[in-house]
Amino acid sequence: MYTYENRKQLSDRFSISLSTVDDRLRKIRKLVPDRYPKASFIDNGGIHRVRSDVFEDYMLNGEKIKAGIAEDFK
Repeated sequence: MYTYENRKQLSDRFSISLSTVDDRLRKIRKLVPDRYPKASFIDNGGIHRVRSDVFEDYMLNGEKIKAGIAEDFK
């Protein structure tokens, strides 16, 4: 079972702005399904959530992912 968080929760947890969260989410969506599983996002009407481990992986490895040197996501 995975934990899913909304934009506000991610913003608070990582101490970043909502616009930065939105930017990261756009970039993560482009990596589904090549890096991240299809179940990375829950889009249910007006409620949008992302798996916590996916967002955290992108925050930690974003530069490595862009450079093509990041380890596979598990």
